[in-house]
Amino acid sequence: MPKSHTPTLVVYGATSYTAKHHLLPYLASHPDADSFRLVLSGRNIDKLTAVNDLLPPNAEREIFPLKLNDQGGVEALCKRADVVLNLAGPYQLHNATTLITACIKHGTHYLDLCGEVNFLARIIPNYDFAASKTGSVIIPMCGFEAAPGDLNVYHALRTLQAHAGRQTTIAAATNFYDIAGGVSGGTMASVAASGTSGDHMQGEWCLVPSSWSGRKDPNPSMQLVYRPPVKVAGAPSIGGWYPGSMLNVTTIRRSWFLSRLSPPRHGEDAVFAEAMTNMSPFRVTNVVTAYLYGGILLLFLGLYSSAAWIRDALAAWIPQPGEGPSMESCERGHTRLTTVSRSNDGRYAVITKYAAKGDPGYWHTGKLMAEAGLSLILPPPQGTELPPLARTGGFLTPSTGLGMVLIERMRRNGIATVESEVVELGRPGERKKLL
Repeated sequence: MPKSHTPTLVVYGATSYTAKHHLLPYLASHPDADSFRLVLSGRNIDKLTAVNDLLPPNAEREIFPLKLNDQGGVEALCKRADVVLNLAGPYQLHNATTLITACIKHGTHYLDLCGEVNFLARIIPNYDFAASKTGSVIIPMCGFEAAPGDLNVYHALRTLQAHAGRQTTIAAATNFYDIAGGVSGGTMASVAASGTSGDHMQGEWCLVPSSWSGRKDPNPSMQLVYRPPVKVAGAPSIGGWYPGSMLNVTTIRRSWFLSRLSPPRHGEDAVFAEAMTNMSPFRVTNVVTAYLYGGILLLFLGLYSSAAWIRDALAAWIPQPGEGPSMESCERGHTRLTTVSRSNDGRYAVITKYAAKGDPGYWHTGKLMAEAGLSLILPPPQGTELPPLARTGGFLTPSTGLGMVLIERMRRNGIATVESEVVELGRPGERKKLL
């Protein structure tokens, strides 16, 4: 069936916690809901029907039951879709490659929430070129992992170069996370899958070609205490180890690599890092708390991902796939991300702030992913356009595939704001805001 004039957005894994409770209700009541056709897909028709019944009635909305080992069904779904949002993780266990390759074959865009970096490191070299030939935009980790950090660094670089010229780049940038939220069964299943796959966790360079990753140490040492690249009043001065950094920095590094093909371009020796200032109930205020909380988080995640008996002992307290925080808990959550960047000439600092309400991994991720999908199939907001690589296709990142279109769509729909301030660094104690 050929693609219709009205864009078609497919949500695969529509019965997952994030899709059922956050992404689909948002899409079904979206101001642009009449501008696209929504298709719910997944393995179980009864569960799909139950989810569909929870949404506002819409005669145009469809249900497409599908198991990913049904190659003919996958081809039919991807052929008619304009963009597929895949929320059926763990991705390396549930045949995500079948969905990705079918999207590439038919020039269909694809987004997911995959945080399984080793899996991505294997498939990107195999399918990136093919996607660029069909114009298929493939963006993994297009939720709280790893869009906010990637978009913040992108916005900081754009703002810096608008003030100081394209020859000025970011020498170092650190993302400091202040977040409050819960955990879903799907996330914990992905953590367990990563730990039991037998793969060694790769470093930040694993999503760029090996000819580039060999230029630097591919596995920089992990730290428990992080400082900003430059001290600026009003910005974080210390942070602790952040679990999501192992995933997010790989995306930022891929954006750094892809910036050679699409402006704004990063400098050759840019350094990126991420840290935690607050992840309820952990708050980092000094070196002692940074070491304490970082150590606790490392120990827990290491044991949970690698030891089956730990997972079994905690099974009664860990949500099962399809389960997650209550809506009341999600409403109380927040994302406050501050990025501190230093220019390559030492003259400027850039303070970039990303602010969003709601649980980061679920409430916010559902809406962020929805706007990302709509960014690829609906006209861009006035004054914005998709980055050049979005017209070429390939395995991209939130910033190199969506850029200011996504940032502006989130702002206009009350999902998140991203703002940057350039600070001119003078003598010690002096600063000048450039408006």
